[in-house]
Amino acid sequence: MSVPDREAVELFLQEASEHLQYLREYVSVLQEVAPRREDLERLYIAAHTLSGTSASYGFPKFSEVAGKLAHIFQYSLNATLGEDLHGPLTEFLSDGISLLETDLLEISDTGNENVEDIAAFKERYRFAFPAEPAPLNYPQRGASAPPLALKSAGNRSEPLFGPAHARRTSPTPAMGCCSG
Repeated sequence: MSVPDREAVELFLQEASEHLQYLREYVSVLQEVAPRREDLERLYIAAHTLSGTSASYGFPKFSEVAGKLAHIFQYSLNATLGEDLHGPLTEFLSDGISLLETDLLEISDTGNENVEDIAAFKERYRFAFPAEPAPLNYPQRGASAPPLALKSAGNRSEPLFGPAHARRTSPTPAMGCCSG
């Protein structure tokens, strides 16, 4: 991935600042008994946009936190939040927005994310950032381990995700590749 030029990063910083300001001003709608759907959609779009643009500019930690905020707003679009969640949820959102604001300043000043602050935030709110699963151990070519998934190929079976599948030359997978 190429490094974005300074002008592009400046554009990102300006847009991210506007989205964060919107989040800061309107996050309190979640404390209302029946928040307006339009407000929740705007909050979701702002957080989702922050997540996507920050990832595309090479700031994955910023993107991860913004993505968690977006997830909460998306969830609140589809479910009623219990009153017992309002305090902890508001605290998480407020702390997350503050962290993103601080990280945006760090990015503006140094061009780098504040990895230590983000790590501390993730540790404090472990429930939102579960440990990443261990990588799958795929069998190597020639290994005796059975393939992960099989599909019927005439009177022989071949791995669905393995060397034979990867050798396909057509741009789209064969129809019915996942059927029994």
